[in-house]
Amino acid sequence: KEQTTALDGVVVVGYGTVKKSDLTGSVGEVNMKDLAKAPVATMEQALAGRIAGVQVSSDEGQPGGGMNIVIRGGNSLTQSNSPLYVIDGFPVEDAISSVLNPKDIESVTVLKDASATAIYGSRGANGVIVVETKKGKIGLPVLSYDGSIGFQDVTNKMDLMSAYDFVKYQLEINPAIATSTYLTGPNRVLEDYYQIKPIDWQDKMFGLAPLQIHNLSLSGGTDQTKYSISGSIFDQEGVIVNSGYNRYQGRFLLDQRINKKLRLFVNLNTSSEKSYGQPVSSSRSTSGQAYSTYLMYQIWGYRPIPTEGTDLEENPIDESANDSRFNPYLSAKNEIRKQTTSTLFANARINYSISKNFDLA
Repeated sequence: KEQTTALDGVVVVGYGTVKKSDLTGSVGEVNMKDLAKAPVATMEQALAGRIAGVQVSSDEGQPGGGMNIVIRGGNSLTQSNSPLYVIDGFPVEDAISSVLNPKDIESVTVLKDASATAIYGSRGANGVIVVETKKGKIGLPVLSYDGSIGFQDVTNKMDLMSAYDFVKYQLEINPAIATSTYLTGPNRVLEDYYQIKPIDWQDKMFGLAPLQIHNLSLSGGTDQTKYSISGSIFDQEGVIVNSGYNRYQGRFLLDQRINKKLRLFVNLNTSSEKSYGQPVSSSRSTSGQAYSTYLMYQIWGYRPIPTEGTDLEENPIDESANDSRFNPYLSAKNEIRKQTTSTLFANARINYSISKNFDLA
């Protein structure tokens, strides 16, 4: 059945608006109520799976990792397939989602076909994402807070050998070395390892990671002045030890009417980000493997059974087993790999009303 209310809705397209009933191009709209429920750091993460033809993927899969958006498939084999972002009427070549709090977004419209090229030229060849942020409204000041707390955990771990199976396997590989290593105690036999619990390095490396988000905003205005001030804190620990991401973001928007024909718009967005931990896709210079592959091989292959008088968890190298590899847990725990990024996105414009239907900006 025809839904008159939906057809009468207004969609932000290009530099103006159009009724849905008059819309001829392929345009996707995001349900902002569903987007506001998503406990995510960036707008790209919130868009995942919400619009047909829009593919969202992660570069790293770790806290603070970048996101890739491809609209209706890639158009180039060698160049970027990222769409053009238009934030409050200002085109931006690269995504600056780090300074945009998803809670500050009023609407998101995705232009998916050639009509985007007709409006924005070649920059819109990969599609256009039009973002309108929340503005101040006439009325008393409105103070609002929104927050959420959650936890993340590894859902699947490898089943590793028991202590008995591990020692039995070592005896089959090299009976002489295994006997001198694991059966040197008084009356120690293989069956004694049924009662010994091995070290599961996965439990050491992975942990329950908290995630907390806090958003605070103040908005209001009069016929002459409308304003909106907001700030957010995003703090996420990684499931891998010594990894995580946090961000402090602030925003100030002013809509000032100077006279009947002249208006001033000021929009300031700033953020400070810090991510720590080894990027999982970075390669190891010695082996050429991705760090995630290298790390998991180290965890699964490190000896789980300590010998008499040794402490595997605190020793950086397992000398008793002639293993020259560094303890993977201590390595990840003590690495210092931090990246700090500060971003400022600011724009301003003056609108002069020449006529009822024509403005000069």
